[in-house]
Amino acid sequence: MGEKRGRKKKTFARNLLKRLELHKEGDLRFIENQIVPFANNLAERDIRMACTGDYTGS
Repeated sequence: MGEKRGRKKKTFARNLLKRLELHKEGDLRFIENQIVPFANNLAERDIRMACTGDYTGS
């Protein structure tokens, strides 16, 4: 009794490290190419406004 079955749960830090390893080239592209923005906030705002624009009004 006391033993858990299945795989051990992966930690947040391990999952983050694995993701960074898999997407290293894309995540660091803004360092090499000055045209690529550091954040994608403008695109996200455009999408959000398109989605929420339908719900405005009383």
